[in-house]
Amino acid sequence: MLANLSKAIAHLQTKKKILFITTSNRREGAHEIPKSTQLAHHIAKEVGENKVTFVDISQMKIYPCEGNVS
Repeated sequence: MLANLSKAIAHLQTKKKILFITTSNRREGAHEIPKSTQLAHHIAKEVGENKVTFVDISQMKIYPCEGNVS
């Protein structure tokens, strides 16, 4: 798995901008950061945090579509 992560980081280092969309809302403790979010932050440090934008979907309030736009 570590080799796959290294390959992914090497690939992402060639990109100008990276968007990480994290979605996990599973936490064991109130202040624990989900493992997928921790991984995204680790990768961001490796590729250059200035190239990365994070969107944490679990913190957003998303309403269902009403479908009544005319």
